[in-house]
Amino acid sequence: SVEMLAAILAAVIHDYGHPGRNNNFMIETQHPIASQHNDQHVLENHSLRICLGLLSKHDFTENMTKTDRNVLRTTVIAMVLSTDMAEHFKVISQFEKITNKDLRKCTSISSSQSESMDIFKMLKSAGSVKCLRSDQRSLLLQMAIKVADLGHTT
Repeated sequence: SVEMLAAILAAVIHDYGHPGRNNNFMIETQHPIASQHNDQHVLENHSLRICLGLLSKHDFTENMTKTDRNVLRTTVIAMVLSTDMAEHFKVISQFEKITNKDLRKCTSISSSQSESMDIFKMLKSAGSVKCLRSDQRSLLLQMAIKVADLGHTT
């Protein structure tokens, strides 16, 4: 699916070109990369700019519909930007708003059963998240890349 392709691309590019410093350091030292991106999501925007530029030169999406290309691009951007620790609590808060009721649409779990289940057990029992809205699926992908990104920090 387009969302899976977006997840793979985001995972590959999310740290591309990082100089080994964090966004705050880049901003405080007035690094040219920070200036290029107006001090906003500096390293994430840097990775996106370089990689999306390369991808546009070697357009493998030419046979995709315009809608699918837009979903691909917006999902990749949302996922990469969500790795900025400045967005951490915002993304977590949005993730927590995906309710048991939303997830029950994907499963045959009753409301009484779902009250005692965490979101990950519900997702596993669902087997698919296609029943969720696209913004909710995007949020799940953002959480996945955040977990992976936080899981490898030293």
